[in-house]
Amino acid sequence: MYKFYLPLILLLISTNSIHAQVSVNASIGLHDSIYTTLKSAFDGINAGIHQGVIKISITGATTETSTAKLNASEGTSNYITVQIRPSAVCSIRGNLPSAMIDLNGADSVIIDGRIHDTDTVRSLTITNIHSSLTVRSSTIRFINGAQRNTVRYCNIEGSGQTKESGNS
Repeated sequence: MYKFYLPLILLLISTNSIHAQVSVNASIGLHDSIYTTLKSAFDGINAGIHQGVIKISITGATTETSTAKLNASEGTSNYITVQIRPSAVCSIRGNLPSAMIDLNGADSVIIDGRIHDTDTVRSLTITNIHSSLTVRSSTIRFINGAQRNTVRYCNIEGSGQTKESGNS
């Protein structure tokens, strides 16, 4: 019986690992987790699963199908800082008629596109390809008093066509 289920379980575990492109490490709460999208990682932070000093590593290309919204650190969400970095040359990509990454009152977030702290190579590309003449789309949006946030060494691309559209 075990001979039948063991290969199936190993296959399911390896398939999940292959598709997990976002790794989260937190100093409080659930320390290590993997996700398939940045949105899923942010949802975990917003729910209080990951707390304290949080490091998010982008390990492969992600496709965001809805807004990755990080809320302010209050209530169930309880973090000191959130750092987002690639561990390889990769991208966060979406086709959303709204903000793709939304820092909703979130403070002390660092999105750093370098693999190593000392180089200047832009290894992370963040792109929202949505194009509309009537809808406000953006790649990264800072809203509701979001402050002390940094985006550096990233390639940021967007295609919003209204005067209200913006990219970071």
